[in-house]
Amino acid sequence: MEMIGLRIIYILNIIVAGQIAISALSNPKNSALTTFGNAYQPTEIIRLVGCLWLAIAILSILGIWKPITFQYSYYN
Repeated sequence: MEMIGLRIIYILNIIVAGQIAISALSNPKNSALTTFGNAYQPTEIIRLVGCLWLAIAILSILGIWKPITFQYSYYN
């Protein structure tokens, strides 16, 4: 049951982080307005943030493959 819960979390993370990453990398001006609520100027920093979210989405894809390996635990 724990594996199913982890996989669901990873899938949701892929959807959210992937959407933010694609938005920030493909159209930073629109992303600054919609995703970030126009809190930041549409500069190259938005693309850098997009790279961060893309890395999170890629690690979540790996987490679907091996959920226990990629989980974060306070007890490790």
